[in-house]
Amino acid sequence: MLSVALVALTSCNSDNADNYITATFDMAATVSGTESDFYSSAVAVKIDFNKQTGTFTIKNIKSPDGNTYSNVSVEVPFTYGKYANYEFKASVVEAVSGLERLALNNFVANCGTYDNRLQFTLDGCNYYFVVKNAGFPKATTVVTDYSSSDSKPYTNETTQYVLAMNPEKKSAILYLYKAKFAENMPKEFDMVFEGLTLDANGVSFIASSESLEPKIGDTPYPRYQITDLVVTLTAPNLAISFTCAGIYHVTATATMVTMTEE
Repeated sequence: MLSVALVALTSCNSDNADNYITATFDMAATVSGTESDFYSSAVAVKIDFNKQTGTFTIKNIKSPDGNTYSNVSVEVPFTYGKYANYEFKASVVEAVSGLERLALNNFVANCGTYDNRLQFTLDGCNYYFVVKNAGFPKATTVVTDYSSSDSKPYTNETTQYVLAMNPEKKSAILYLYKAKFAENMPKEFDMVFEGLTLDANGVSFIASSESLEPKIGDTPYPRYQITDLVVTLTAPNLAISFTCAGIYHVTATATMVTMTEE
């Protein structure tokens, strides 16, 4: 999976007295109240277990009026989540960008194995950050066979999804692992849907394509033409809809999940 794991990106300090871990995530950001105003940033978090706080450093925050705040640093208390994750919350917290002080309102963040995101309000605008390569190992896929009015919908919970977003190019790629659209399909396939158009509305990222040729490995398969594809990411949830080969209508709902420690 391409999803970002906190543990995998963690560099632990060898000095137990310091007792902290750090991780950095490449993230896509969107700003509500603007027309398709989204961009890339990097977010580093240092989790201090002695203080039970997390210090977030956001590489850049772009405001609708054209200003950019660089290396914004903010410290927020955390609580332990249910599934070996860390949940951060503050109604108002002070951040610094160089010598400038900023008030971040309604700061909420989650750091876990598969679910890494943060949101806050700054100068009346809502900012929303999510990992650019968002993985969804927990999914339910429902397939309706358009060629037969008698067939019952086929459902599986084995297909997994990863949405890779490129805000600069306003494009995305959807990866399907163990894809299966019918009970009698002889095998599962790993498929790639490239060339999706990426948009954002301040709350969700939307990737779409009217028509594309999927790839299995590096080989295009025009007979499996994908049409009317819409992917909506409102973390931690993903919703997918498309038609394959003009016959199979596929819908999927997926959720970022955190992994329970054994």
